[in-house]
Amino acid sequence: MSGFDIRAMDLLAITMVERWRWPFWLAKGVLELTLLAAGWLMGDPAGVGTLCFLVGVDLLIQPLMWLNATVLRVRNLGLPPHLAPTGSGLT
Repeated sequence: MSGFDIRAMDLLAITMVERWRWPFWLAKGVLELTLLAAGWLMGDPAGVGTLCFLVGVDLLIQPLMWLNATVLRVRNLGLPPHLAPTGSGLT
């Protein structure tokens, strides 16, 4: 959401936020867990590092969006202000 680039998965997560009113971190986490499970079922490895990265990134999304908006003053090109989490500095 920093304006540097938005991936297709981020756009899908934004759509989930708009339609189901989920927090962005939850929508993104569900997508990533789904992809991780699908990869694991197809035989790809899923180690401790993969799981730590997944959990760490998903928990840090909202605070980093706030940091981008308030401290770094980077424009938010992804999540519309009316869907931004309360207190995130993105409204």
